Amino acid sequence: MFIEIVANHLAGKFIMALFLFSQEKNYAAYIEGMDEILDWATEFYDQYYDAVVDWEGGKLDGLITAFGHDRIRKYYAQKSKHACALVFAIMK
Repeated sequence: MFIEIVANHLAGKFIMALFLFSQEKNYAAYIEGMDEILDWATEFYDQYYDAVVDWEGGKLDGLITAFGHDRIRKYYAQKSKHACALVFAIMK
């Protein structure tokens, strides 16, 4: 239940950014974005569940959003490095 709440919040804030970053604009790209969001929600649960069980909704929302901003920056960096490595491999 908690992972579902976190995933819904993250999806509401970040799914469009993931979808727009994708090279493809199709159903599979959207599903890939949702899979990424679910991974983030599970990671959030693993890291913060014990600390946030009794928090108020507003504080929890802010923490989830901050976590999402951090994860999307890491996602963009990881995908950009992968894209650069692929370009360099092709250029050899």
